[in-house]
Amino acid sequence: VNYNIKTKEANAKQKLFDYIESNYGKKDYDAISIISEPPKGNNATLDLKTMEMTVLGVKPFVLSENRRVGVVPEGNQIIIKKDLEIDFNGKLQAGLAKLYGKDLTFFYDSFYVSLKDIDSLTLSYKSEEKTKDSVYVYSPVMSKVEEITGLLRIDDPSNKSGIKTIPLYPILESHDTSYVYYDSRNEQDTVYNRNSFYFKNYAFEMDSLNTIIKKNVDIRGMFISGGIFPDFEENLTVQNDSSLGFIHNLSDKTIQLYEGKGTYDNTITLSNKGLKGSGKVDYLTALVFSEEFI
Repeated sequence: VNYNIKTKEANAKQKLFDYIESNYGKKDYDAISIISEPPKGNNATLDLKTMEMTVLGVKPFVLSENRRVGVVPEGNQIIIKKDLEIDFNGKLQAGLAKLYGKDLTFFYDSFYVSLKDIDSLTLSYKSEEKTKDSVYVYSPVMSKVEEITGLLRIDDPSNKSGIKTIPLYPILESHDTSYVYYDSRNEQDTVYNRNSFYFKNYAFEMDSLNTIIKKNVDIRGMFISGGIFPDFEENLTVQNDSSLGFIHNLSDKTIQLYEGKGTYDNTITLSNKGLKGSGKVDYLTALVFSEEFI
């Protein structure tokens, strides 16, 4: 408000009306607060050539409270550029998804985070039904998706304050191949070499990250078994041990083993328990039937 002492007249600026409308949920508004508390020295430095501000001592901050999206910056440092673009490394939490990476950029106008180099994505999922105590149970997915590039769409750009409920957001877009590895020791004391044994995900999209349930996790890709089987396509889903894997049913078909040295039919399963099969193996001069091959 501008007030003229001589004429005793007040002039309300547009910001006042914007504030009132925002307060009553009639207009979108900014809801991002960044706190800088470095242990010593300056809070920030400004590069006069690029007009980029490096901010130190940055506490974890929220990009959207209603969509449950926030940042834990690595080294408590971010870089703020024009148009409120923010560069950072570290952890990006989006509902039931956690992303860890480098070279992340938050674009305020478009209201998304560019994911240039994500080391890993970890997920949790919600039970489809409530317990007898009327609460949902949340469980972690016991596999990581690695080497992701893409976007995290936080909310509709016209809904930065989250005054409208759009359940579809946040949305994770993976624009290129990513990977799930099985190089942790499993119950058979087996470690698969990540250079030759892995699942290669195709580009995928996962929405409604605040309400992920088991059936929402479904990623198409290619299984590479290190020469045990020929490469084949499947869908990664959450298995009974809460890891990412699949159940591949061959029906009446057979599949080669070890580059043609044998054949196998029936079912192939993959999870953190290992690569297993149930069916018939015809290998060299041996014919073996079993309900569980490992």
